[in-house]
Amino acid sequence: MSNSGFKGSLTDLCTGSGCIAIALSLAFPGAKTTATDLSAAALDNSTKKYHHPRRLRDAAEERPAR
Repeated sequence: MSNSGFKGSLTDLCTGSGCIAIALSLAFPGAKTTATDLSAAALDNSTKKYHHPRRLRDAAEERPAR
C-alpha cells in the first residue's frame, strides 16, 4: 500500500532526535510534518538531521517562554 497520496498534517510532539518526524516526512511526502519539543537542545540536534531544518527552527522560536 502506498502512502504517497496522504496530504494531511502529521505532528511529532516531544520530537527529541527528530527521527520519527523524519520517518513520517519520508513515508508521507505529500503531508505537512511538524516536529516540536520544549528542549532547544533537542531541536538544535534535530535540525542537523532533518531535510527541512527551517521548519524545526521556526517551531523552536515560537515556543512560549518559561
